[in-house]
Amino acid sequence: MRRPPSPALFPQFPVTSSIAILAVVVAMIQWKGDDVTFLYPSGALVPEQPWRLLTSALLHVDALHLVFNVYWLWVFGTLLEKVLGHLLTLGMVFLFAAGSEAAELALFDGGIGLSGVGYGMFALLWFLSWKDARFAGTVDWQTAFLFVAWFFFCIWTTITGLMPVGNVAHGMGAVLGVSLGWVLTAQGKALILSRGLLGAQCLLLALGVTLGQPYVNCSPRRGADPAYQGYRALLENNNQRAVQFFSASGRPEQQGSNVVV
Repeated sequence: MRRPPSPALFPQFPVTSSIAILAVVVAMIQWKGDDVTFLYPSGALVPEQPWRLLTSALLHVDALHLVFNVYWLWVFGTLLEKVLGHLLTLGMVFLFAAGSEAAELALFDGGIGLSGVGYGMFALLWFLSWKDARFAGTVDWQTAFLFVAWFFFCIWTTITGLMPVGNVAHGMGAVLGVSLGWVLTAQGKALILSRGLLGAQCLLLALGVTLGQPYVNCSPRRGADPAYQGYRALLENNNQRAVQFFSASGRPEQQGSNVVV
């Protein structure tokens, strides 16, 4: 893997730098104890507050989580921004953040952090290193091994209960990264096919996190989020809105035993 630029060069990479700084600032506010609930992922609120698919990437569990994600954002993001430009880099960050969170929310409870973006950038650079001479050698076997090993390690920690991780977000970020890489390198009919595939993925994610969520969500706590939003609506004296959320929460026995509202 190419050595990342010095942090002193952050003005040359406004997109990557801004996201990294914003993540640090939001984490500081979050850990201080200030109310940042409007940034958290919520499947029940996504249809009317879609920005949560993006802002959830700025939240982190602890300092190690934040440092790990910001480090790889800087490693991958600066390289992509230098070669592909600021606008395209910003677009791919939005794609990877929203897409990975949408998949996690559709199937489970959602997650926080920039890991989905990191896996998206990793997979994109891995693909481009084979298809685009400008990126030749950018992802070596050690980096690829690290990301693949970490992916399966996180699945193990989730299954064992040692450390719950948004594995769907990791996987979806990687899928979107490869798909975008194909779009950026394909030509002729392959370009049409690659664009159609990426568009279909985005459409399925949008449907899955909105209309399809009640049917595809596998979480034992799938009713907890709308129930909590219903509770908040009651506190705001919005009874009609509360009824809508409570109706979407399902029966109490469907919500699992670890629900906290």
